[in-house]
Formats: sequence, structure tokens, C-alpha cells
Amino acid sequence: IGIGTAAILEFFTGAFNNKSIHKKINLALISVLIFLLVPMKMLAFNYHSHNRTGNYVAYDYSYNLLQSCEKDAILFTNGDNDTFPLWFLQNVKNIRTDVRVVNLSLLNTHWYIRQLRDQKPRVPISLPDSYIDQLAPTYWPNKKVIKIQVPKDIYQKELKDLEQRHEFVSKIEDIQPEISFELGPTMMGKGLRVQDIMILHIIAASQFRKPIYFAITVSRSNMLNLFDYLRMDGLVYKLVTYPGDKISPSRLKENIFNKYQYRNLNNPEIYYNDNIIGLLTNYRSAFLRLASFYHQEKMNTEMLETLDRMEKTIPEDVIPVPDPRLTLVIGNLYLEGGRPKEFEIRLERLLSETGISYERKFEYAQVFFQYLNNAARAEEIIISIIEEKPGFLKGYYCLFNFFNKSKNYDKGLKLAQRLSNLFPEDQQAKIRIKQFQKLVNNQSDSTRL
Repeated sequence: IGIGTAAILEFFTGAFNNKSIHKKINLALISVLIFLLVPMKMLAFNYHSHNRTGNYVAYDYSYNLLQSCEKDAILFTNGDNDTFPLWFLQNVKNIRTDVRVVNLSLLNTHWYIRQLRDQKPRVPISLPDSYIDQLAPTYWPNKKVIKIQVPKDIYQKELKDLEQRHEFVSKIEDIQPEISFELGPTMMGKGLRVQDIMILHIIAASQFRKPIYFAITVSRSNMLNLFDYLRMDGLVYKLVTYPGDKISPSRLKENIFNKYQYRNLNNPEIYYNDNIIGLLTNYRSAFLRLASFYHQEKMNTEMLETLDRMEKTIPEDVIPVPDPRLTLVIGNLYLEGGRPKEFEIRLERLLSETGISYERKFEYAQVFFQYLNNAARAEEIIISIIEEKPGFLKGYYCLFNFFNKSKNYDKGLKLAQRLSNLFPEDQQAKIRIKQFQKLVNNQSDSTRL
């Protein structure tokens, strides 16, 4: 815009007579005109995608992150998007000031470590200034087993919170409980970052007296291979004292059903860009994690309730599912719950997308046939494919199987003849013609009898 404005002014500067007394006035008028027209043009074309009216994603997502945590928790966050909005809510709105947000990027700096140690709510850090000032990346070339002791009373308390059926069950023995995991290098394959050293120190120093969480947006590489001890509670993972990939169904449901707020995520008038849609996938992941648990436990009523709440909260026609495989997962859960129509709706939505490949359409046709027992719709889709792309051989052979199973031998014969006309050298087409011709004749003979 600036370069264009300069070019226009330069053009008119040369066009006007240098001795003209009106030159400055004319250039001033052109400048004012540009000043008015440029924003008006931008407003006309870009207003919808820049209008933030009714967009509460940043506020609500940050609010939900904080509400996911138990009292006096420590919450490790990854970057700007899941840190600064939380600080805003705590320092400006006075929301969940008991939660200590610990930014992993800043955890590599000495001043921030001292701030965490000294300012309320304090993080358990038992290091003097002299030691903190000397902290630096540490040589760590190989994997080593890290063991952190767990107080027995904390261990017993957390085991009582283990609700999942057919899940890890532990007996309280005389030995001291501990968490144990392998830790390899996290920096250039040779060492540990300061943030890694501090995470280990904070876990050991807190002795699990303070709940410790990682935001779900933190990458696994920043979780120090602790994933076996992390429990998904919605938008966060809680560090627990027993191993196993797990959830607490009641806690997860309480968070996503009752604690979280999802303002305007079901409003089609609000514009959400691709980055926001990707972020909102975390909500769907939480709902689907709970629904999958109910499916595993054959609790269909609860599963369908969870899926319906997800669709009501973040409907797929407002916040699109970014990966079609996830759409199929959702549809299949509805199918398992006895509502195949929901699966069919999602398949049709996938088929209506622009730019969809023939291969993908063919996959969806097979889903219609195999999962929904809808051979007619599958046939219709594949026929539409070969009408657009006559050389799509997989479509022909799939239809041959359809027509053979449904005893539509006339259709099979016509299709084989069409294939042979397109590809005269195709021996398989000729074989199919003979097979279907024989079947047609046999069918005619049996009809006459």
C-alpha cells in the first residue's frame, strides 16, 4: 500500500507543472483521496475475515485451560498463544490466580526461574541464586532412567481417583512408590535444555503436593517422555503417579460438559480462520476421548450423549473437521451406537467437498457398501466416477463385484462390454464379458423354466 501510494504521488508530481500554484493543493487532495479510498477498498473486501465481533475463542480457550486445573496447580505452557491470554485472565480479570502458569520457553532464562521461585503463587524451586545463575544446557548423550519418589499418601489418594474399568490396578506395597521413565537428549541429540532440568527439579521438589499439568498444546518432545504418567483432563494433561494412557471419565466429563465455555462456536456468522479451527480440534479430541471410553465400556447412551453434546457445541458445518479420517471416526461411533443416519450424513458431507479426488470418492463408496450396507449409493458414486474418468479401472472391478453379488448380470455384462470398448487389449474385460454372458444366459434359462 505504501509503495503504491508513493508511486501514484510520484506520477502526479511529474504530471503537474512545477510552477503551478495549485500543485501542492492537487497533491494534497490526491493524498486525502488515497487515504479515504484504500481503507474503503479493504473494508469492502476484507471486513468479514477481520471482524472480531462475537469471536471469544482466545478468552474462552484460556479460561477453559485454567478451569481444567485443580487448586494451586502448576501449568506448563508452550508458547505465546497458550500463555499470554492466561496471564491476561489472571492479572486483569482476576480469574484462577491460584494457578501458576509456567512458560517453557521462558523457563530457559535465569530471571524467570527466580521469578517463579520468589513471586506468588510460588513454584517449588529449592535452588539458590548462585546455582540458578550457573544453569546452562547439560551434556546428556544417551537415554537414562529417571526415578522420582512419590509420597505414599499422594499415591494412595490418586489411585482412588482411577475410575477406568479394566484399567491399571495397583496394590499398595511396602516399597516406596515412584515414577520411572527413560529420558534421552532433547537438544541436538547431545544434551538437555535448562527447561528440561527445571521441569525435573520442579516435579521432584513439589513431591506431587501441587498438581502439575501440561497444556495439551505442549509437544511431546517438551514433556520429557512422561506421557505414560499423563492423564487427559480436557485441554490439559495432569501428571499422575501411576502409569498407563488414561482418563478420569468423571473429571473429563465435568470439564467439557460443565466447566468449559464455548461461546459462538455454533454461530455460522462468525469467521474462524484455519489456525483457530485447528486449535478448536482440541475440544473435539476431548469429547472423542470420552466418547471412545464409553464405546469401549459399551455405554452407548453415554457415548451418544457425548457425541451429541460435541455436535451441539462445535457443529461440523460451522467448525469443519480438518481431517476426513476424524469425520469417519465420529460417524463410525454413531453407527456403533445404533444411529447409522449420522454416519451417512457425514459421508455425504465429505462427498460434497470441492476438489475431492477420485480415489477418496472411491473409498467413501466402499464405506457406504461395507459399513452402511447401502450398495445402491455405493454403485451410484462409482458410476459417477467412471463417467468423469472412464479409465478408473478400480471402479469397474468394484462394480463387477457389486453386480455379481446382487445378481444384476445384465448390468455387469454392459459394464464389461464398455470396458472392452475402451481398452480392447484388456484381457480381464474379455473374461468378464464371457462370465457375465454365461450368467445372463443361465438366469434367462432358469426364468423360462
